[in-house]
Amino acid sequence: MNTVSSQAQRHRPTKSSASPSNHCDFSMACHSYSIPHAHCRRYIEIIVRTISLEEHFVSPAFLEGPGKGIRERAKNPENPMAMILEQLTDLGSHRIAAMDAAGIDVQVLSLNSPGEEQLEPAEAVAVGRETNDFLAEAVKRHPNRFAGFAALPTAALDKAAGELNRKLSFS
Repeated sequence: MNTVSSQAQRHRPTKSSASPSNHCDFSMACHSYSIPHAHCRRYIEIIVRTISLEEHFVSPAFLEGPGKGIRERAKNPENPMAMILEQLTDLGSHRIAAMDAAGIDVQVLSLNSPGEEQLEPAEAVAVGRETNDFLAEAVKRHPNRFAGFAALPTAALDKAAGELNRKLSFS
């Protein structure tokens, strides 16, 4: 059997010499993908997607709160943080172009650290809520390219559970 690379490949099933029926060598694949057996002798396209996990981003609320230091360092154009901050704030065409160049199909986005875990509960709730709304909008604009981990205010566990339920309702 051919190996599958990161690109979609087409495989031509062949008749199994061991079986007198017209089953192909890929019959298990056909059944796994609920392909009617009449199609076994046709090409089967196997698509492998490359998904990167925990790709960092920042939201405006993050930059006003726990990310103030990053924002301040980025004000100096000689500091590499300026370019990094630009990349962290982009949840659009430049990030997608970089994903395409790297062969990444989907990014699962995660709030950059330090997150809201070191904030006071009230501020953590506000930053988490705004960050999740910001993330949900990016995923809504590019649903085939982005997914996201919710930012949860762990300093306020009851609010964290509510925020997780709210975040799940975005799906």
